[in-house]
Amino acid sequence: MPKKIFLISTWAISFFISFNASALVFEVDKRLDIYEIQDHTIQELAKSVFTFVPKENLTKRSDGQFELAIKTSLKDSIGLCSGERFGEQPSIGTRCSGFLSAPTSGVTAGHCVSPLAVKDICANYYVVFDYSIAAENQPPLVLEPNSVRECNGISKLVFDPAPSARTDDYAVINFTKPVLDRKSLSYRKAGTIHDNEEIFMLGFPHGLPEKISPGRNIVENADPSYFSTNLDCFHGNSGSPVFNARTFEVEGIFVRGEGDIPPISSQDPKLIGDFFKNTPMGCYQTLVCRKSEGCSATMDATRITRLNFN
Repeated sequence: MPKKIFLISTWAISFFISFNASALVFEVDKRLDIYEIQDHTIQELAKSVFTFVPKENLTKRSDGQFELAIKTSLKDSIGLCSGERFGEQPSIGTRCSGFLSAPTSGVTAGHCVSPLAVKDICANYYVVFDYSIAAENQPPLVLEPNSVRECNGISKLVFDPAPSARTDDYAVINFTKPVLDRKSLSYRKAGTIHDNEEIFMLGFPHGLPEKISPGRNIVENADPSYFSTNLDCFHGNSGSPVFNARTFEVEGIFVRGEGDIPPISSQDPKLIGDFFKNTPMGCYQTLVCRKSEGCSATMDATRITRLNFN
């Protein structure tokens, strides 16, 4: 039997939509921009998290810097309702997230770079660090040369494309040149994270500048290949590192969401990724999972120990 998620709009209309809960907000959206984080350790970790940007969306200037092709805001690109979080920020055509695991390699979700989903990730995408907002109302327009990297291959790829699969989902990409200007992230080498441990995630939801999803927890921890969380996750967060808030080690890679909403009978609001159409308002709002309304969705992360780096 599918899990049920009940969505209540600001017009108090109950929407029942048939879909896989691949991404949504839990109760209250806790995401923050990197400049809003007070913890210096987390700010440093954020420097080692990357996204994939189509090469046509970056222009190399004569001074060596790269200019981002920012064409629209998230609000305008999707048709968000006024007041939706981060709606006024730029949204570029990024693909997934990932992190620096060694000077010569990075980790992301397997489905992000699988040939089944994208043709030759290294030929068509740059690996971009530092796509973040430095201060309020100061979107990133130009990136330093060291922020834009290239990859030349995939050394590990594990991904089962079956829709029902809750199996390993990871990939290791190789950089053309070593990344030496930032630290490789530390990660768990053995064992499993404790039940109910506090966690956070860094990544690039919906082509937005880098965000942190803080103050969340492990909610299911029995499976040897993944653990489940209540992280605020969006399309674009796939491949994001999930950190132990106590040790600052990477515990997992965000890969998917679980949970279904049954079909609606009287109305059929459309979905765009992580947003549903509020038909009376004529615009899109963020999907929200509330326990009080029966939501039991979770977000899965492949355990980092599954990669066997050694």
